[in-house]
Amino acid sequence: LDSEVEEDDLDELEDDDALGSLYRLDVASQALTRLEADAVGVPNSLAISFDCKSLYIAGQAVDGTPALFKTPLEGGPVETVYQGAPLQTPTGMYVDADDVAWVLDHDGEDAEGVLYAITADGDISPVVTSLTLGTPGGCSLNAAGDTAYMPTTGDDVATMTTVSLADGSMNTLVTPGVVEPAGLRTAREASVFALVDHEGDSIYSAQ
Repeated sequence: LDSEVEEDDLDELEDDDALGSLYRLDVASQALTRLEADAVGVPNSLAISFDCKSLYIAGQAVDGTPALFKTPLEGGPVETVYQGAPLQTPTGMYVDADDVAWVLDHDGEDAEGVLYAITADGDISPVVTSLTLGTPGGCSLNAAGDTAYMPTTGDDVATMTTVSLADGSMNTLVTPGVVEPAGLRTAREASVFALVDHEGDSIYSAQ
């Protein structure tokens, strides 16, 4: 943002309940509006649908179980798309043109990452496992929608793992200078992405 959020609004965020809350920020006016999403306990990651009408929320329900939610961007009822196992700690995600949510998950037992595909009807299937994810995890598809990109780590080296959604083939690229890769977002109509370095306090762009 080009200007700072009002200090009173930040105090309101800090004083909110322990579960977590969702807010919409008007960039022009800097006004914060709380979204009513009572079904969501702890929101971990957000993604906007391809038609820009819905907000997807990955995190925990109020009872602590992992879940994926969906709600209109302008506010309204919260739909539970999927809840429960095999999800453990859902993190970064991307929603494609078919409303399939590609959700990264930190496995609760060995902290390895799993990429799941969750359809709008609530069908879930693993795409790739044994990922070494940063925190928070990041996931995005390329402009063509046929390859998933995920920041990963290996042997204390920051990397970018790609997986073909057609045949599952994987590739790993070293990302020099990145300390702890985290959030990731690709442009929808161009081969450009932005990568957050959680420990390096930096944001990188690449093609």
